Amino acid sequence: MLIICPKCNIRHNFEVEVVDYKGFVCSNCGSYYKGEDHTTWSFVKVFPKPEYILWASLGERIREKKNEYVVITKIQRVNLDGEYSNEYVGLSAKNNEIYWSDGPDYAAILHSVGLPEIKSVKEDRLKLQTRTYVLKYQDSLEVVYAEGFVFEDLDARSQANTYVNSINEDRFVSHEIIDNVNEYYSGTYQNQEDYFQTFQYYNEYLGRKKKTSYIFNVLAIVFIILIGLGFLVINRSNIQEYYYQFDQKFTSSKLNNEYIGESFSVNGGEPQKLTFQGISDVNAPNVHLRIKLVNELTNQIQETALLQHHYNEVNHACGISVSFCKVEPGTYHMVFETYSTNKSAVLVYLNEDYKITFGGVDYWGLIITYVLLVLLVLWIRNSLLGLGKDSLMFVNKEINYLTVLNYKGFGSWFVILFGLSLGLQYYNKYIKTCTTSYQVNTVEDNTYTGSRYHYYRPTYSDYGSSHK
Repeated sequence: MLIICPKCNIRHNFEVEVVDYKGFVCSNCGSYYKGEDHTTWSFVKVFPKPEYILWASLGERIREKKNEYVVITKIQRVNLDGEYSNEYVGLSAKNNEIYWSDGPDYAAILHSVGLPEIKSVKEDRLKLQTRTYVLKYQDSLEVVYAEGFVFEDLDARSQANTYVNSINEDRFVSHEIIDNVNEYYSGTYQNQEDYFQTFQYYNEYLGRKKKTSYIFNVLAIVFIILIGLGFLVINRSNIQEYYYQFDQKFTSSKLNNEYIGESFSVNGGEPQKLTFQGISDVNAPNVHLRIKLVNELTNQIQETALLQHHYNEVNHACGISVSFCKVEPGTYHMVFETYSTNKSAVLVYLNEDYKITFGGVDYWGLIITYVLLVLLVLWIRNSLLGLGKDSLMFVNKEINYLTVLNYKGFGSWFVILFGLSLGLQYYNKYIKTCTTSYQVNTVEDNTYTGSRYHYYRPTYSDYGSSHK
């Protein structure tokens, strides 16, 4: 049977003869025509593209058990809550009908039931032959999309009441009131995966999804590697972290003095952050301390402000953490300058137990970049492989790397993210200005009742630390 759309001239071929129809909807342009004869029918309106996927194709041949059917109708309805349902009508060469129906959480196959087979219908139950079915769902439905032959007024709402078998919940009866006519259908709920594989379009979708998913995963892995390589290239000279440990004791007869620590080398080819961590204690009260980092070749100095030693029952001490900014490679030593307004003569004992750390990088920028990349990948993947109208699964395009990269600007978004990551790393390392910063903590006294800050003197071993 051949139907030609008067508006777009698309030819619709059906291998069965359809009779008693009330209209037709073109699968190409969505034009809806009313009439029982395609030579005299009248145009009504144009249906917009469906919001949700209909898996059957008009004219598709489907074998169900031992019979073969041709899909002659596709309809999508929406209830008052906005939930959709799809219906497909199949017609065999012997004029037998079958109905497929699916929605967000179900799939079913139905057959028409003659009214004489319905033994009784009450408000909340009905009897089909000897079985009892209980009313479970009631819906008022509106047609939002259709294709092919139609057997109802698509502009009118319909009512659907679903009665579920009281013993076997996989079986049900659908009582539908369409154009004020009562119709009954006996149905069986299906396994959704098996049901959808009935349709060729769904199987094509699975093939496209598998290929697209593979390409997308390859691109995501490449992006991850590129971001990591960019991070390594910029920070290649600072990846490894080095440290020196010193425990030095100084003695002097003067309160105002400078004490020179042991020399150490800062390796590498680029400026980097150097961290001083340690405990300073002195036997005299009211002694301030300034810590200096001195380059032995250039005599360049980075220093802190004066730091206060705090009294406890054993000595006067403080825990110190200093970050020296952009230290050039070379040989250095620490200078500990003491200062006091105390005029009394006293033999000064200054103990400096400290650790020098340089090299290493801050991975927070890389972590944030990867988090943003994961969010981007999840967003693109969900849309790319989803069932929405804009999914690449249902666009008439060949699936390849370029197609996936161009989808919603995925490639452009990655280039932007990659550029921001490299720019941020470069800025932090070469452009950003910084100054020497420090933090001083009060060392708790030996009775545990002094400062409320507990400071632990590091042993720099793998087994934790010992309390001072």
